[in-house]
Amino acid sequence: MTDSPVLAAADAQPSAPSASRGALAWRTLSAFATRAALAATVSGSIAVFLSSDLAPRRAAEVLEAERAARPAAVQQPQPAVATATKAANEATSTVERPEAEVVRERLFAAVSRCRPTLNRSERARIAEAIHQEAERHGYDPMFVMAMVEVESTCSPTANSPRGAVGLTQLRPSTAKAVAKEVGVPWQGRTTLVHPVLNVRLGLSYLTQLLEQFGDPYLAMAAYNMGPTRVSSMPKHRARGSRYVKKILARYQGLLDEHA
Repeated sequence: MTDSPVLAAADAQPSAPSASRGALAWRTLSAFATRAALAATVSGSIAVFLSSDLAPRRAAEVLEAERAARPAAVQQPQPAVATATKAANEATSTVERPEAEVVRERLFAAVSRCRPTLNRSERARIAEAIHQEAERHGYDPMFVMAMVEVESTCSPTANSPRGAVGLTQLRPSTAKAVAKEVGVPWQGRTTLVHPVLNVRLGLSYLTQLLEQFGDPYLAMAAYNMGPTRVSSMPKHRARGSRYVKKILARYQGLLDEHA
């Protein structure tokens, strides 16, 4: 389903510690996008599938950079400020924990509808893989869920006639190159039937394509057709392709279900 990506040698340019250079660049460009834009319909913002928490994350990064740049004497907060900061952090943590649980429950329900023949443990494992890797790469979990539904109907052992394997339907040749780039141990096709590793490699590959093409629609089209076929494709054509429209329509459907 996908062509092997043209990847730089592992020692040519070091990768970022928790996300690829493409993901970091995309986060910076989309730092202050609104929730409305992030949850746009197929005809909406090009930031459609980025996680809705990118803006606060980026704001925190900016504040941290400013704090680090101050003289050491200024960095120590006054007791009252420290107390208020601690209380705010605790309040934020209290809010975030239930939200994560809600997202996991929604993913579990979506996987259950997508592939009801899986046992409960398998469904939970796939839902957790999607949640974990969406957070790692900075994507909306519901977009990743839509991608998994369209690619494999949530079957961790899916095999396509063209040799793609697993939840995100990667060819072993593509997955092996991506695994080397991001530091995932490669054990052949076995790696691709592992839900977490499959979704990690799939999103890593999509992020590499985002970096290569600079446009999410072109990146999604390249994920489906291969980067060679998309290299000269106009953005509007990628946006109107059957594959892209199918994923974004399913993504919008998932958002509507939980609105």
